[in-house]
Amino acid sequence: MNYELRPMKIEDIDYIVKGEEKVFGHSLGYDLIYSDLVLNPYALYVVLEIDNEIHGYVGMWITDNIEIINLYVDKEYQGMGFGNVIMDFVIDVCEQSEIGNLSLEVRSSNSR
Repeated sequence: MNYELRPMKIEDIDYIVKGEEKVFGHSLGYDLIYSDLVLNPYALYVVLEIDNEIHGYVGMWITDNIEIINLYVDKEYQGMGFGNVIMDFVIDVCEQSEIGNLSLEVRSSNSR
């Protein structure tokens, strides 16, 4: 199983929206992700590819701190360490940007 993290492209957004709906039952939506990806200079979106297919992503805003906007790994790949791979990447971005604060809002209903 080969995997990589790479910058999100516009053509990836449909896959991400479908993935969010599959994992969460809803999505941030195409328009929000597109707007962040194209217009927001503080946004960084990265996809997780496993065997050349998208199976997760993380979106974040980088200012004085890093705020994770959304993050998921497809259900069939959860529990295999890919969430850790994504979070290690986010922490590396914090360190490289010399940012000491990282936030992620998690709902109490999120048992994972």
